[in-house]
Formats: sequence, C-alpha cells, structure tokens
Amino acid sequence: MQEAGVALMAKSDPWGNVLSYRPFIPDEKWRPFHPEKEKITGWSARSLFISQMFPNPIYDSGSFVLDQARALREAGVDARAIAPYRFWIVRNLDLGFPAALAFSPFTAANYLRTFHDARWYDVGGVPAIHIPYPLLWSYWNHADFYRRPVLKAVRNIHGLFPFDIVHAHSTFHDGAAGAAIAGKFGVPLVITEHLGEVDKLFSDDRFAGVIRSNIATASRVIAVSRAHRDKLAGFLDERDRAKLAVVPNCVDTSVFYPSTGPAPDLAAPRFAFIGYFRAVKNLELLIGAFASVLKSIPRATLTMIGSGKPSDPSCEEGLKRMVGELGIGKAVRFLPVIPANERMKMADTIRDECDIVVLTSRYESFGCVLMEALACGKQVVSTRCGGPEDIIDGDAKGFLCENGSRDDLAEKLEMAASNLAGHDPKAAAADASARFSSKRIGDMIHEIYKDALSVKIGGMGR
Repeated sequence: MQEAGVALMAKSDPWGNVLSYRPFIPDEKWRPFHPEKEKITGWSARSLFISQMFPNPIYDSGSFVLDQARALREAGVDARAIAPYRFWIVRNLDLGFPAALAFSPFTAANYLRTFHDARWYDVGGVPAIHIPYPLLWSYWNHADFYRRPVLKAVRNIHGLFPFDIVHAHSTFHDGAAGAAIAGKFGVPLVITEHLGEVDKLFSDDRFAGVIRSNIATASRVIAVSRAHRDKLAGFLDERDRAKLAVVPNCVDTSVFYPSTGPAPDLAAPRFAFIGYFRAVKNLELLIGAFASVLKSIPRATLTMIGSGKPSDPSCEEGLKRMVGELGIGKAVRFLPVIPANERMKMADTIRDECDIVVLTSRYESFGCVLMEALACGKQVVSTRCGGPEDIIDGDAKGFLCENGSRDDLAEKLEMAASNLAGHDPKAAAADASARFSSKRIGDMIHEIYKDALSVKIGGMGR
C-alpha cells in the first residue's frame, strides 16, 4: 500500500476519499483548441503523441516532449498529444481504513466526471488533451489502468484526427497505450524512451514483460543518447535491438541564447546547479568539490537552484547542513526550483545567475540543462554519466570528469573557471544550435516516421 500513501499528500475528506492532488485548471497561457474546426490536410503526416510527461498544470512535467512535438510541426507533421495524468480513486488508508475499503466510489465518480470533461487546448503551439487515468495503489498495474482510458479517448479522437502514426514517450505506460492504439487502428508505433534508469524496470519481470511486448509492437525505438541506446540494447533481443535509433532532445534557440551583458568576473566565477535535489544527482559530490575549489578561487560562488522531497537524503535541508559543516555558507546560496514549463525563466536564470553550469549525476539519459546552458553560451561541467558525453564533445564545449570523483570534479571546475577568459559564448551557442536545434531534431524524427510508414510521406494528407 506504499504507493497509496504517496497519493495522500492530497487532501481527503473525513471518510478518507482522496480529493485528487488538485483540480485540473488549464494554464492561463493555453488557448482552447477546436479539432472539429481544424484542417487535417496539407501536412506530410499526422502523429499522435502519447505522453504523461507532456506539460500539464498538475505535475511539473518534461517540456522536452512539447519541444519535440513543436519541432515536428515545424517540419510539416501535424503532431498532437494526449497527456494522461494520475487520478487516485482510493481512500486515505493512513486514517485507519482497512485495505478492503481502499476503493472509493466517491473518487471513482469524480474521476468519471473529470474524464468526460476533458478539453483540447493549444499548449505552446501543440494541440493537446489532458485526460485522467485511474490509480489504486500497485505500481505494476499502472500500465493497464493507463492504457484503457487512453484507448477510450482515442476512439473519439480518431474521427476528427485520423493519425498516421502513434508516438509514445515511454516504453512502459505510454508504450502500453501506444501498442493498443497501433493495433486498434492499424498504424505504426514509434517509442521514445526518456527514462534514464530503465534497468530498474527491466529488473522486475512484471514491468519487463510489458515493456518487451510494447517494444516488439513498435516499428522504431528512439533513445536520447548513445549511452541510453546501449543500456536499452542490453535488455533486448537481436530483432528489437535493430529497431533502436538515437535522437537527442532539442533546444528552442528563440528562448535559449547568449547574454548581451557584461563578461564574467574572472576572479569570481559563478557555478550553478539547476534541477531537482535527488540522490541520483549526487549533489554532495558537487558541494564537496566546490569546497576544494574555494581554496584556490576564494571568491567563487555556487548557486543551487531546485528542490527535492524531504524523504530524499539529497533534499535541500541535508545539502544546507553539509554546506554549514564545511563552512562555505557565504559562498553557496539556494534558489527555488524553476518549473519545467517556464522556459523563459529557465533561460533568464542561466544567462543571469551563472557562468558555468554543473551536472554531477550518477546517470543521465541525456542532460537537457547542459544543452540549454550551451545554447545560452555558458561553459558546462559534468560527470561522465551517460547522456552528457553526447553533449560535451571536447574541451571547447565543456569538461567531463570521472563519475563520483570529487578530486577530478574539483579539477574540472577549476579548469572551466580558468577557461572563462578564452571562452566564446557565441561559438558555444552556434554549436548547440547546429546539433540540437528544433529543425534538426524535427527532421531526424520525420525521417524515422518515413521509415516506419515505409512510404514516401510527401502528399499523404487526406
């Protein structure tokens, strides 16, 4: 019943009925979208995204899925999204209710109302509909609870949007729904896996069987870095390994671009971490290495921008304690997390608050913040943890250190600081644009669609 307890951070009534995390209230920037009024001709193809990571107002989600959909639309593909979100239909067992009474008719009825009230919106230039999917407490059956409402919604969507291809953005939840939709409507399935620690899912047979079945249905499976592809390949048979392709995430260069402000103070370099305070980020390594850097660069500063769960040993309070114990409090500051959908705020923070962005993760499937920092003309330092090796290609683009090595990280931080004088922000930004621009990534995915459809796409619009 552990998972139910997670949901119960939400409000519940005296009878233990979970009242949902918070009501679904569309972002004020979204505009209503009316699919019945939209033309579906004139596009080279029509793609239906399935992603619980697509931006929504209830959970802080990955904007990288929105970025890919937008890139495809720029490449001539009519990409639209179904964005499911969790809706708990259980009682708060922490109030003393027995497990036999876990199911709540009240919240189930609330779920049905919410499902039928779902509406389309234009989310950052991409048409999307957010639908709830019901949950009890066992994570292993989430894929089934997820698949059913998505398939039900698609039956209604298909008449107005007869998609040519389904693009799921995880091998588990989204993959299960995508496989069902592909089978129902006879269209190809492409899956992009964003999750870094896929080995944790494959280590459990209940998850692994579902994932392998979804991948077997797919025409192509996209990983976001070479290391990520290689990790996935280790769990697949030869037939499914042949489906793997690498397409990195993309960066919106109209938002992420170099600053026109003053040059860095070479005697007081500003380091920053931007992300979530989680154990996988290994932020104790960063703080320890930065303490060493202060011995040779006493005016250096470190800004920690993010947040985490109190139950995580890398939570903010634990990190602040470590800073205090090391006696470096005057050189380290903490700023609130930047929501994933606030891209301009993220870009402004990178431009204004730091000279060097640092990532010290144990593993990353990609490392979007490094790409965004490069697009803003900043220097970057990262551990060798998978995805960053595809982003940092040579010293001119940043510095890589051995994973988990405090001494090597400290050395690379000092090297980045000493390199500030000769660093060319415009060159760094141009390189990031050449490798990760929306146009390049949109074209790469478009080619994969062409391969999956096995036809000449130009003129498919019906």
